[in-house]
Amino acid sequence: MAISRMGNIKENKGANPNKGLMDVISYIMNQEKTENRTLVGGYNLIIDHEDPVRLAYDQMMATKQDYGKERGRQAYHFKISFATEDKVSPELAMKITQEFCERYLKDYENCYTVHTNTDHIHSHIVFNSVSFTTGLKYSYKNGDWKKYIQPVVNDICLKHKLSFIDLETPSKEKCRSYGDWLKENPKKKYTRAQGTWYSYERIRKDLDATIKKSKDFEDFKQQLGILGYRVEDGRKHFALLAPGRQKYVRTYILTPDHQTYTRENIKRMIDGTYRQIDRQVVLRQMYSDWNVFLQHKKFRISQLVSRDNLEFARTQEAIKMITENGFKSKEDVLNYQAYLEQADKELNIIAKYVNSTLRHCAVYEKEIEAIKMELKDRIFPGDEHDDKALDMTKDMIRRGVPPTRILYLKQCAETLDVNISAYKKKLFVDKKIVGRILSGNYVPETPEVQNHKNHKDNVQRNPYVL
Repeated sequence: MAISRMGNIKENKGANPNKGLMDVISYIMNQEKTENRTLVGGYNLIIDHEDPVRLAYDQMMATKQDYGKERGRQAYHFKISFATEDKVSPELAMKITQEFCERYLKDYENCYTVHTNTDHIHSHIVFNSVSFTTGLKYSYKNGDWKKYIQPVVNDICLKHKLSFIDLETPSKEKCRSYGDWLKENPKKKYTRAQGTWYSYERIRKDLDATIKKSKDFEDFKQQLGILGYRVEDGRKHFALLAPGRQKYVRTYILTPDHQTYTRENIKRMIDGTYRQIDRQVVLRQMYSDWNVFLQHKKFRISQLVSRDNLEFARTQEAIKMITENGFKSKEDVLNYQAYLEQADKELNIIAKYVNSTLRHCAVYEKEIEAIKMELKDRIFPGDEHDDKALDMTKDMIRRGVPPTRILYLKQCAETLDVNISAYKKKLFVDKKIVGRILSGNYVPETPEVQNHKNHKDNVQRNPYVL
């Protein structure tokens, strides 16, 4: 008999909310479990055996982006297990799984595989939570498994003369309870390492307290060592091993925004130059500035300046920025610097979605070019070339990828990619100028900044005096 089980892939709480979708696709397409990916297939999407994981993920994400439903539940995961006595071959398991997808998941993009690494053959199906035909999310209700899902599996098994599950007999008569099974297979209890357990909240409190009394970053690490922390500062992300914990914790994940406790921000907290701006405020300001930038085409044109006049030109740039933005104190400049850095990160996120859309469109380039060639060779409407182009177009529409929409998405993505690159260049230049302002003699200090400097006498600073 074949039994189906179902799970769902939730939104990831980390920086990439769609990470769970990529992980589950990667898991079911594991080369060691699918005989070097020979047992991999897809329905309503294209499977490229060179990089099927990335291609399947990009196509599902493109559908989510088309309907604006990237957040929330990402996908659903079906598993169909076949009875050992049925002696189902991997090829037959693939055929049954494909039939199930065609019948039950006709409006959803899905990829499926057969795993042969265990004693019994079983297949996996991952399908997009968003329908590519309607844009609606899949909705599972209590009882759907017995009413709709398992009956489809049973029907396909009967067709191939395999055993099936009797859905009429009460479950209590068919199998033992979970409690009885648990008595024979007790769960292993997780035991923490001996010592005081450090929660994220306590680690944050220790970080804040240590930052306030540290002279510089090296002193900060020494102070943490005195508190019992082990510091890892030689890799991309700054990490700590707190007392009682078994694994290092990357400090940037201590807050939901994944930005507060980065290595660079910790250094700025110690120097007193760290500023945090609400993300929604940053987005509103960034889109407003971006629109002004595009409308007035304020592309900065670099000019060759002799070395004798280089410092004068930089000074003029700094004064111009101070005047245009109305900076009155160092506090204003620091706030603007924080805004520029966060806006740059937001643009990187948008750029990833744009690149994903371009990769998705590239999948269908050959098909669209073939349609164009047929139309080019057409002599009169209704000839064989015209009919072939029409059939190819209908096939793409049936799969939920109309050629006109693909071309439109590609054009929009390419235009947006160019605009993002241009605006990122402006942000890069602005950040350089802000850095010069903070390291030069352009902006007066406020009493608050001066008090902070007096509080940390041993920290070297540049003068900010008119």
